[in-house]
Amino acid sequence: MLTNLAYLRNRLRSSFWLVPGALTVAGIGAALAMLWLDSVEPDLAVLRWAAPFAVGADGARLVLSTIAGSMITVASLVFSMTLVALTLAASNIGPRLLDRYISNRVNQVALGLFLATFVYSLIVLRAVIDDDSMVFVPHLSVSLAMVLAILSFGWLIAFIHELATSIQIDNTVARVAGELIDALHRLPDDGPSPGDPSPATLGQRAIRAGMPHTSVTAGASGYIQVIDADALVDIAREHEAIIEMVRRPGHFVIPTIELARVRGTTEPDEGLADRIRGCVILGPKRTAAQDLEFSVTQLVEVAARALSPGVNDFYSAIACVDHLTAALALALEKGLPSNLRHDAAGRLRVELYPLAFQDLADAALDPIRQAAADNVAVSIRLLESLTMLATCASSSIERKVLAEHGELVCASALQEIRVERDRHDVQARFAALQDRLQS
Repeated sequence: MLTNLAYLRNRLRSSFWLVPGALTVAGIGAALAMLWLDSVEPDLAVLRWAAPFAVGADGARLVLSTIAGSMITVASLVFSMTLVALTLAASNIGPRLLDRYISNRVNQVALGLFLATFVYSLIVLRAVIDDDSMVFVPHLSVSLAMVLAILSFGWLIAFIHELATSIQIDNTVARVAGELIDALHRLPDDGPSPGDPSPATLGQRAIRAGMPHTSVTAGASGYIQVIDADALVDIAREHEAIIEMVRRPGHFVIPTIELARVRGTTEPDEGLADRIRGCVILGPKRTAAQDLEFSVTQLVEVAARALSPGVNDFYSAIACVDHLTAALALALEKGLPSNLRHDAAGRLRVELYPLAFQDLADAALDPIRQAAADNVAVSIRLLESLTMLATCASSSIERKVLAEHGELVCASALQEIRVERDRHDVQARFAALQDRLQS
């Protein structure tokens, strides 16, 4: 349940309509509340506060109509500027980074504040009465409309500043990397570091592999976005079984592909299969909710675009390599969590598809190495980054992964580079990596 709520929160956060819609509703509520306050007998303090803004009926209509007209004009400008920023981001940085522009709170509040002020001014304007039967000028409501207008134009400056900085590729790379680092920090510390498997772990794997199992198919197509492991533990405990997930978030499934295996029970139970499928949320695209590789591939996409012949911005690729190095170093130091989930009695109930350090390293380094084979600066930076990572590697498996990537980077670079001095620089960095791994 908590996993589903967290997923829903992320979906709402990335929606562009939620904050503007909420602020618009708040503007309607504020207008009704202020009109009611104007209709009752105000105290002396309130009158003194509103006195400098007091106008007649014609003046109130003029102020409110001016504010409403300017707000809808600026709201259209904000929307247009946002579309321009999204277009630039999609073409120059990557279409998969658009969610971060859409979920930007400054952009959402800017559009919502202008719409809320517009709606507020229209409602208050409708309440101004000046005829033979009565005269009603809501001074407090008009005063608040002026305050909202001043606040809106102040926020416009913040919006322009945020928009100008958000389309800079260095800032985008830093933000994506920051979210990846935050995701690594949020990983649970409930399992061993992904190093050499212990004999006990190997024994558990052998026992589980020998148990009969019933396969559960996906039943639908899409990318796995979220798996509710806690709910799976409850289901496995009820059926005295072990549920083994053979797919993880980020994998694409089709209806007939195997999604999970239920060990310890051989009874074909379609209700059990439906409950297991209900713990897995599918979607049309990958998300960063539980998919660490997706955040890695976003930085890789920026680097690959920067290394393309049409862009040829290897400094941006080097920045991506630096931030990926920091994320991989944190994964080495912190350790990826165990993929085993136990119930309250300590019995194994769920075995998730494991995510190892090699998976993250392959996703981060292989595409950049392939795109930068003929780029000396990026190849050298990759080898230097591997050398830095070697200081964090504590297990033989992690050191082997770093050594394999170093060999691949060196071999790819030497195959493409023809200048002897550049070849010597690459070989020197590779030798430094080997020395660090052997120390």
